[in-house]
Amino acid sequence: MFLKKGLKKGLSFILSGIMVFSMVATINLSVFAAGEKIYRPLPNEYKSVSSKQGTIERLSYTWGSATKNFYVYLPNGYNQSDTSKKYNVVYLMHGGGEDETLLFGGPGQNKELKVIIDNMIAKGDIAPAIFVTPSFYKGNNDVATFHQELSKTIIPLVETKYNTYLASKSTEDMKASRDHRAFGGFSMGSVCTWYTYINCLEYIKYYMPYSGDCWALTGGAGTTGAAKTAEYLASIPKKYGYKAPHDYKLFCATGSEDIAYPNMKPQMDELKKLTDTFIYSNDPIEGNFYFMVASGGTHWWGYVNQYIYNILPDLFKDTPTNTPTNTPTNTPTNTPTNTPTNTPTNTPTNTPVKNSLDVNLDGAINMGDVIMLAIVFNSIRGDARYVETCDLNKDGVVNMSDVIMIAAKFNTVV
Repeated sequence: MFLKKGLKKGLSFILSGIMVFSMVATINLSVFAAGEKIYRPLPNEYKSVSSKQGTIERLSYTWGSATKNFYVYLPNGYNQSDTSKKYNVVYLMHGGGEDETLLFGGPGQNKELKVIIDNMIAKGDIAPAIFVTPSFYKGNNDVATFHQELSKTIIPLVETKYNTYLASKSTEDMKASRDHRAFGGFSMGSVCTWYTYINCLEYIKYYMPYSGDCWALTGGAGTTGAAKTAEYLASIPKKYGYKAPHDYKLFCATGSEDIAYPNMKPQMDELKKLTDTFIYSNDPIEGNFYFMVASGGTHWWGYVNQYIYNILPDLFKDTPTNTPTNTPTNTPTNTPTNTPTNTPTNTPTNTPVKNSLDVNLDGAINMGDVIMLAIVFNSIRGDARYVETCDLNKDGVVNMSDVIMIAAKFNTVV
């Protein structure tokens, strides 16, 4: 039987990967396990308005002489009276010259990012969460000191109003609930994210700087001072006694054609060298740092929203108490499925496996499993071809990272 063209191509990729792996088998496997976070374009189905929409509310607070508005996204099904259900909170910051309305708009609007998040929650990609879009303008009017407004006013206001993991407005309770809090931003919002990491690590565990480097030592964007900046960023968790990889996370992203890329990359490269503090990995539990680069990506929200789409599933994974999703997943039922043979002719099904690497359930990790991956190679979650059991590292895409996992145990019995 002749293999289809797509299968041949996928199989050639996989066989090449196994050959490469065999040639470098003496290298520590952890290097391969680290891997790069692969940018995946947003599937079209996430661009349509969901039937299960979240809602937007506007809140305000006073800082100095300024009254500042911000917006809160509540997921579909949120019930204020159900205090038994707690929600993680993600704070997202706009860029320079923008404001708090940019990401979600106001009540009743369905801007692109809201549509994406609605769909991600509805499809079970992420657990229902609360999203907050503040602004660094007015008040302190400064990205470097916005953290004061965030920690003293915004977090206590939002997280005691809604059903979150924050028990009270006290500093101690904010520290105790840091595992359930994330902060990210684009461009100047990314600069703000780095300052927030420096000043709020006790209160926030997850950080997402998009297209912007840290200015804390240099006072502005640039390629100089990357090593010293990286060392300074590494000193922050040490000051509080936090340990890598589980106590803090840096999930960074930009595009290869982004104006911020030349400034951001040197800092990322220097952070990679500090392996006692930043463990580089696309695994959000085994590592605490990655730098995702979109080929051709520019300094534009059209890309940033896709960075958010890629990174949101990695938030709150390394958290003691995860809030489960209310959407059905590919949970095995009692209905038997046909187990593929070593030479499958049909697309594999989402059959539960005793050993996740033994994809075809024949009791060994061999070419049968390789062929299974070849059939769905380069498919991503949301594609018709995507099969969960072939996505061995559960990063939402069947690619060379999964191949390497099979190669590491190739020709072994399970």
